[in-house]
Amino acid sequence: GEAVTLQFTMPRSEGTFRLRELRLNIEGTMQGRARQTQLPFTVFLFNWRLAEWQAWEVFGGSSIVPDGERYISAAGEVRMRYTLDAALASTIREVRLNRLDVTTVGAIR
Repeated sequence: GEAVTLQFTMPRSEGTFRLRELRLNIEGTMQGRARQTQLPFTVFLFNWRLAEWQAWEVFGGSSIVPDGERYISAAGEVRMRYTLDAALASTIREVRLNRLDVTTVGAIR
């Protein structure tokens, strides 16, 4: 299937950033051979502690990622990948992503 991998870097700042929330944001549409209700997107985040990609099944909008610290590297990087599931590829003709990113909520101390 088709794939896109993105890397985000948190801005440098004085002090230490304390993460309260990591959010996964996705907006898009899928067009297939038959009319379908909104299908979930499978997005992978890189877990820096385990050094592996982990899948998240989400619908459009913003979703909180539990224990978000494990997806932010020591250098402040977050890696995300979207791959069209091969099982869906036979019924999906097109995926249009208007938004695919992460946001962080927290405070600098």
